[in-house]
Amino acid sequence: TQGKRNGGCGQRWCSRSWWWGCAWPPDQLQPMLETQRVQNSAGYNEVVVDSAFWHSHLPEVIEAVVAYDAGQADTARQVHRDFVRFYGGAVAHVPLVLFDVRNSEHPFTELVR
Repeated sequence: TQGKRNGGCGQRWCSRSWWWGCAWPPDQLQPMLETQRVQNSAGYNEVVVDSAFWHSHLPEVIEAVVAYDAGQADTARQVHRDFVRFYGGAVAHVPLVLFDVRNSEHPFTELVR
């Protein structure tokens, strides 16, 4: 949302050449991610996801369970166990990872479940 509430309502749309103080259209996820990586890789951004789509596509929309610091690892392990228990073996391949914001080369490390 590039700092705008409600998807930047009332503001101009972002583009590759204008990516600040705006919102990206829903069909521009790939350009948004690429621009974020190139222009603002150390910065913060948010993505608003349509909850109806999200819910109707569970569990496939889950790519990983992420702990944002080592102190959250036990909680993330429990979330991962509950996820696999709820959805069954079809999601056992979903990784449990630790995210290190300081490691731009290899930010994800798989955790022991």
